[in-house]
Amino acid sequence: MQSYFRSTLSALVLASSLAVSPALAQTPTQYQIIDLGTLGGTQSFARSINNQGQITGNARTSGNQLHAFLWENGVMTDLGTLPGHSFSRGYSINEKGQIVGESDNNQSQAFLWSDGTMTNIGNLGLGTAVAHGNNARGQIVGASSTVAGLRAFLWERGEMVSLGTLGGNSSRAWAINNAGAIVGLARNTHGVSHAFLWQRGTMQDLGSLAGESGFSEAFSLNAAGAVVGRSAIPEGGQRAFLWWRGVMTNLGTVNELRFSRANAINNSRTIVGAASRFEGFSGTAVVWLAGQIFDLNTLASAPGWVLTSAEGINDAGEIVGFGTLNGQTRAFLALPAVQ
Repeated sequence: MQSYFRSTLSALVLASSLAVSPALAQTPTQYQIIDLGTLGGTQSFARSINNQGQITGNARTSGNQLHAFLWENGVMTDLGTLPGHSFSRGYSINEKGQIVGESDNNQSQAFLWSDGTMTNIGNLGLGTAVAHGNNARGQIVGASSTVAGLRAFLWERGEMVSLGTLGGNSSRAWAINNAGAIVGLARNTHGVSHAFLWQRGTMQDLGSLAGESGFSEAFSLNAAGAVVGRSAIPEGGQRAFLWWRGVMTNLGTVNELRFSRANAINNSRTIVGAASRFEGFSGTAVVWLAGQIFDLNTLASAPGWVLTSAEGINDAGEIVGFGTLNGQTRAFLALPAVQ
């Protein structure tokens, strides 16, 4: 079913989301919701999807352990953990089907899973690390502890290097595109965390919607360098943002919820994320189609589902995330239906 939607709709979905149109505003994309299942336990969470429809995330096993998974063609495969570890999480999957994340036994270790093998990619010196993003070139980004504090890193060909900060004592990288541009958050000299864009050795402060004193964090970027994330706003709360060519735009929220965040953006600038009443709590999955925000629950035919967070999107417009199905937490795949 995935291949059917992908082959017939990809070009139409991408083209239609490039600009706001009255037709789209009246008849937004509808979605079919697929339950990705679990690894034998009661919970699953989907985090990332590539253009081949492969998905990663984490799910409970029958022994109630949390393990990273690869979902492909209707089958969820347990990726296990690093030797001696008790749980793992998959955060990102690239176009080659390589997965990165963290494996933990009281000390997180960043891993790369490729061709059936999970490998520890090392750290910046104090033993802990987590990998959050990877690209088709095999570059990996994340965060690792150092003597000076937490640092965003870039890993390539077996070597991990620190990306530095914005003058403060910590940083974390969340995503990297195929050109090697990286986004995340870093503390500045005033002790405030701001979203950053790192390119060719330089970390750029993207600011915030609340000025220099406001918090912001970047989670994703596309091939063109459009960046999305979350930011404090002057009136309180946080809003999802789109940063493009030096301008950060407030993407709004739904249902008068105080907090919203943009988790991922594809190459047609369709954006997915979540909105909630309280920071860090479950809320509702959202999607921005041609610049308009929608509660994903209102666009889906999904009996028994409450979609709480949209985490990833590919260039066919296929969305992954998690919600509750008849009261149990489940990873989902949302397939755009024919208009």
